[in-house]
Amino acid sequence: MKLNNLNISSFRGATKPVTIDFDPSKKITMIFAENGNGKSTIADAFICLLTENRGSLDDKSSIDPQFIKSLGTGTGETKITLNTDIGSYSASLAGTCRRFSKTPATGLPPLRFLRRSQIINIMNLKPSERYNSLKDYIDVSSIYAAEEELRKTSREVDSELENSVRVLASAKDTLEQAWINEDKPQGDMLLWAKAQSEIDLSKDKIALKTLNLLTNEWRAIDNKCKKF
Repeated sequence: MKLNNLNISSFRGATKPVTIDFDPSKKITMIFAENGNGKSTIADAFICLLTENRGSLDDKSSIDPQFIKSLGTGTGETKITLNTDIGSYSASLAGTCRRFSKTPATGLPPLRFLRRSQIINIMNLKPSERYNSLKDYIDVSSIYAAEEELRKTSREVDSELENSVRVLASAKDTLEQAWINEDKPQGDMLLWAKAQSEIDLSKDKIALKTLNLLTNEWRAIDNKCKKF
């Protein structure tokens, strides 16, 4: 999924409608500014839209809408809209409602967020415990998929190798039997096979073709004789 823009209206520090545009060609977007310039408002907008949390607002109140709406908006509507390359997602808070109304209500994009307090807690954990706290923020699905493809390829290669070994063993047995039937010429099976492979068989092929024609003709005559 690629983000196109985020529209915020009457939400926290956004006392006026504001649009944050993103560059879909970039894999990472960094938002930085001096304190009080709206970074938390943008982060909280994502969290309120895509999760049931309130971000930094959870430190103040998770139910009182006065902390969510911009000052001076009264009972007006608070709205957050995220436009992406696969669709739009919006959340609105009207009047004195305590919960956002979201469109669509289900199928929202997954969002993972780390706040300062969470990062401090992770830093204070034992190294062996940190992965459990961070595993929800690390997407290893592509690694799992790649490992499964490697295992599948390995199984296919092993199967092809086993089949090739069987074919080679069968061919060797056939060649050895032919060499034995010929009284083991040259004293070496491979030398004899190499010499045989270099023989010009063009005349033999012509003779075989002629013989096949004669055989077919003879069968035809024999059948007519039987009918007669």
